[in-house]
Amino acid sequence: MLFHENDLLNMAEKRDLAFQIVVALRDALNIAIKTKYPVTYEQALAILYDLDKNLYNEICGLISEKNENDIVKYFKEEATLQSITKNKKIEAEKLITREIRRLQVLKKKANLPKFEIRYIEKRISLLSTGLINLKPRKISEKRVLNRTDILSERKFADSHFFPDVSFFDYSLKKERVLRIGIIPPVFPELICGADLIYQQKNLVSGRVRFVFLNYLTWERGIIRITANNKLMRQLKKTKFNLCDKGYCKGTEKNSSEHDFRFPYCCGFLRFTDNLKEVDGKMSTSGFHIPICSFVTGDEGNYKVIKSLLKKRSLNFGQFAQLFNLEFAGSRWLDENEFNPILDHISNDITDNTIKLLITEFVLQS
Repeated sequence: MLFHENDLLNMAEKRDLAFQIVVALRDALNIAIKTKYPVTYEQALAILYDLDKNLYNEICGLISEKNENDIVKYFKEEATLQSITKNKKIEAEKLITREIRRLQVLKKKANLPKFEIRYIEKRISLLSTGLINLKPRKISEKRVLNRTDILSERKFADSHFFPDVSFFDYSLKKERVLRIGIIPPVFPELICGADLIYQQKNLVSGRVRFVFLNYLTWERGIIRITANNKLMRQLKKTKFNLCDKGYCKGTEKNSSEHDFRFPYCCGFLRFTDNLKEVDGKMSTSGFHIPICSFVTGDEGNYKVIKSLLKKRSLNFGQFAQLFNLEFAGSRWLDENEFNPILDHISNDITDNTIKLLITEFVLQS
């Protein structure tokens, strides 16, 4: 167990770590699904349930209940007022259901095209989301991905994963499959954070590109890192194994002065917010900055201030879009170049993080 029997972490640290894991999985899903509508935390938790039911139960015991939108809050308050004035229990769920039905009846009677009632459509959608949020957390909630066994008979079915790492495959649009696995920490009692390794593998060309995200949690909007503390040692090791190995360098063709793209950064720090209470709302600012721009050769102290980082970082939506456009992340690598990277990530970067290893297989050119 990562959390329940870990006496070296206090409750706030356990909660922040649990939230990091959920955020990392949600980030990966946002990259893979390629939609303008972000994946919800509940959808990420449903996938986590597939991967590790014990971990899912631990995390659900630490993080908040479902996020409530303003509509849920409104109807909860109205239900309270009606319960008092009518002297009987009125449920918010009943009020929302009644409002959805009322609007659907109006739609049907008027029979207008959707573009003329787009605000009504949006209202119904928000009400429906609110209705889901009112219900207890259930794994049966509509999933964002569907399981598949399309890769099970192929030679590469077990490639690019470490021994004894369980994984599940999910179907994506446009002839793609998403494989998700979790690498547990070597010493669970010393776990200090979460990492995400996201790789795209083109099965036609046999080439791979990737990005590594190291998750850090703000403490009152600040992260302090001294020259010799555990976090700085971890970041320097990550920089050595990724940035300093040359994976961020492009080919001669891609280095042309007539081409434009961001540097081939393959290692990023991903900052998350902390959950002050178990019922705190799950939300995160999602700032990303390259590890190499943060960890220099200087042996000084570092202090990252959240309010000052916004103008020099990418948020999670920008990052996912840029990675999919191949403006962020590593260059395309041959398989024999890429395998040593996974070895470094598995053995050398840090033994004390839980790692989500995600592979997006592209099944056609």
